[in-house]
Amino acid sequence: MRGGGLGTAVVVDRWPLVRLGLAGVLAKSGIDAVGEAAKVSEGLLLVRLRGVDLVIFGSPLDGLTPAAIRSAKHDQAPPKVVVLVPPLSVGGTEIGALFAAGADALLVASVGPDELSDALVRITRGERLVGPEIGPEPGDGVGGLTGQLTRRPAPASPAPPSDEAAGPLTAKELEVLALLAQGHSNKQIARALYVSDATIKTHLQHIYGKLDVQSRFGALSRATELGLLR
Repeated sequence: MRGGGLGTAVVVDRWPLVRLGLAGVLAKSGIDAVGEAAKVSEGLLLVRLRGVDLVIFGSPLDGLTPAAIRSAKHDQAPPKVVVLVPPLSVGGTEIGALFAAGADALLVASVGPDELSDALVRITRGERLVGPEIGPEPGDGVGGLTGQLTRRPAPASPAPPSDEAAGPLTAKELEVLALLAQGHSNKQIARALYVSDATIKTHLQHIYGKLDVQSRFGALSRATELGLLR
């Protein structure tokens, strides 16, 4: 059902019962799970073969990476992508990298059927969502996301970066942002740039201020909208 609706889906998770449960929730939302897989590689193959409208990634056997999200979205009519984050992974920098790679919704894996159905309706409208239980990495100096799902409108087509958009960030801040999008922690970014952890925290605070956000998730989302991340 390309063209706005979510008619068909592929579900990717290592556990058969989880896949069955997700298929049941999808069916109640009028979405037909036409394929399921235990591995990302198998799921991506099904996405290409079936031309589905939605992909739900849970905890696949071969692990989920930003590259897998980008591969799923690499299509003239890309499917919506929902990632169910294991509770123990909430707050990890790799979660922000999945969002920056193009995930339409990040929800904690313990999300209820009603919340999942609501998220599916919202992403159909073009929103990008981060579940309220998913927050920034400890040490960022900001609290976790609260309230209902955060609405993040997705532009109809990527806009090329403008001088006005890119101007506020220095070359070093853009470098930090790029490493952040790859899922690196503050400590890893500091090692890569041969600076102290404190310097990276300062860079991040400057980035947050210039992009008018309060967390690394917000920075990645805003930078994606502005075309600062490739």
